[in-house]
Amino acid sequence: MQASVFLRVLPAAKRSVSEQRGAILLHAYPSPRGVMIQLDPPLPLATPRGHGLAHVLIDYGPEHDLCWVVFLNENGECWTFRNPEVRALTNVTVGRVADEAPGAAQG
Repeated sequence: MQASVFLRVLPAAKRSVSEQRGAILLHAYPSPRGVMIQLDPPLPLATPRGHGLAHVLIDYGPEHDLCWVVFLNENGECWTFRNPEVRALTNVTVGRVADEAPGAAQG
C-alpha cells in the first residue's frame, strides 16, 4: 500500500529569513486520501462561479484531477473545483492577459 502525505506550508511569520526569500518549508503528515497543500499566499483563480482565491490544493493521485478549494470574491462561498474548471487570472508581468472563466462564451 502506497503512503500518502499531507503537506502544510508554514505562514511567513514562522519561516526563517532565508525561507521567506524563496524556499517554502513544508511539513508532511500521513493521509490515506491523498495530498493537501495549503497555498501561502492564496492563488487568485477564475472559476465557473466567478473569481476567487484558492487556499488549498488537493491531489488524490495520478488518475484524478487536482482539486482547488476556492473562496469566491463575490459572496465568500467556499467551493472545490476540478483542475479543468479553473484558470489563472491576469498577470501582466508573465504575459498572461486573458482571465476568462472556463466555460464562458468564446467570441
